[in-house]
Amino acid sequence: MATGATSSPTTLPDATDAIAPYVPAATGSASTRSVVETGLQARILERSAMARTRRRRRLLWAGAGVVVLLAIVWALFWSPLLALDADRITVTSSADTADVAAVEKIALSAAGTPLPRLGTVALRDRIKDVRGVRDVVITRQWPRGLKIAVTARAAVVAVPDGPEGYVLLDADAVQVGRAAKVPKDLPVVTVPLGDTDARVLEAVLVVVNGLPASLFDKVDRVTAQTQDDITLTLRDGATVIWGGSEDTLLKSEVLETLRKLPGDAAPHVFDVSAPTMPITK
Repeated sequence: MATGATSSPTTLPDATDAIAPYVPAATGSASTRSVVETGLQARILERSAMARTRRRRRLLWAGAGVVVLLAIVWALFWSPLLALDADRITVTSSADTADVAAVEKIALSAAGTPLPRLGTVALRDRIKDVRGVRDVVITRQWPRGLKIAVTARAAVVAVPDGPEGYVLLDADAVQVGRAAKVPKDLPVVTVPLGDTDARVLEAVLVVVNGLPASLFDKVDRVTAQTQDDITLTLRDGATVIWGGSEDTLLKSEVLETLRKLPGDAAPHVFDVSAPTMPITK
C-alpha cells in the first residue's frame, strides 16, 4: 500500500459567524467636515448682513424721501417763495361803475399768502359784494402774481325817479347810478315800482336784455302795467305792442321783417304779441 499525503479535514463555518453589514466609509476626515460647516455658517452670516444692509438703505431712502416731500410742501404752502406780491396784483374792470379801489383793497389783504393756499373762491365772494361788481374772474399769475378781471354792472335802462332825475338799472334790476337826464343810449322804462310789482320790471328787463343790438338801439321807451302788456316806443315814433316776455327773439325777427316791407303808407303800430299772427296799423 502506497504511502500518500494526508489531507486535512474541511472545517465548516460556525453558524454564529454572521456577515457584517456594509457601512459606508466617512468621506473626508473630521477636520474637513469642520471646514465645510464653518464656510456654510460664514455664508449664512454674510447673507444676513447683506439683507440688513439693504433694509437700512431702504429705510434711509424712505426717510430721505419724506424729508424732501415735507420740504417741498413747506416751500409751496408756507414759505415766502410763492407768496403773493402786492406789486403784482392787477385789477381790470369792464366799466367804471365798479368800485375798483374797493376791489384792490380786498386783493391787497391777501398779500403775503402763498398762491397755492390762496382761497380764490372766498376772495371772489368778497369782491362780488363790492358796489358795481356783477362778476369776477381771478387767475393766479405764477410765481407771485394775481390777476382780477371784474365784469362791472352796466346800466341798461333808466327809470324815472321824480324830480331827482333817473335811476339807472342793470340787467338784474340793480341800481348802478343816477342821472339828471336820460343817457342817450338807454331806453326809459315806466313801470310800477312797488314791491308787489317787481315781476313787471323783471319781465321788462327780460325783453330789453333779449333784444338784438340793432333793435335795442332803436328803443326810446318801454311801458308796462302788467307782465303781459309790455309796449315799446321806438325812436322814430313807431309803437310796438310786445305783450309778454316770452318769444323775444321771434318777436324781434318778425318786427324787423314787418318794418322792411315796402308800402306807400308805412305802418306806425306793430302788434307782435302773437308773433305768428302779427298785426300792423
